[in-house]
Amino acid sequence: MMDAAVSFGAIILAAGFSSRMGEPKPLLPLGESVFLERVLNHPFLRGPRVFPVVVLGHEAEAIRAAVDPAFPVVVNDDVERGRTGSVQCGLGALPEVSGAFIWPVDCPSVSEKVLTGLADAFVDERSICIPSHKHRRGHPPLIGAAYFAEIMKMAPDQPLRDLYQGAGGHIIHVETDDESVLWNINTPEDYRLLIERWRRKEMES
Repeated sequence: MMDAAVSFGAIILAAGFSSRMGEPKPLLPLGESVFLERVLNHPFLRGPRVFPVVVLGHEAEAIRAAVDPAFPVVVNDDVERGRTGSVQCGLGALPEVSGAFIWPVDCPSVSEKVLTGLADAFVDERSICIPSHKHRRGHPPLIGAAYFAEIMKMAPDQPLRDLYQGAGGHIIHVETDDESVLWNINTPEDYRLLIERWRRKEMES
């Protein structure tokens, strides 16, 4: 259970070009909704101490027209410079929080159990909690506020995982049986496999 003194941001990354997919990933159908809707409707984001921010970029107006974000939105006008630039935009829009989930929109099937597990594992603002399935790192990580200033200094195209190298013992791997933490969707084939896995997961639940 989340400590009453702890609060979290949730930066929803939906700014990319989706160049390998060929169409905007936030608007890809999954069940009766689309990727971005599924993330935004996640019950975890309605928590009393969770502050979501949606980062848009490429096709921002089309995405807004199709999906009502319901949460604060920022637009990364330099999305071509890299994903970390979108994280920086999101951090700049957050209130003061203890840490922030970095949630790519192409991970739309993450369970509430995973997010709650990450929040429960969070020790302090130096923590970096990463979901792991069969010892493979997945998304979304929960990054403590102690690292926000360092992230803001990173190059926009610098991988966020470079941050982990200096975190040492503050990295906490939270093992889960939910394989969806590994489902990054970049190509039409990835999307086809996601649909198959999602249908199987729905049948099992």
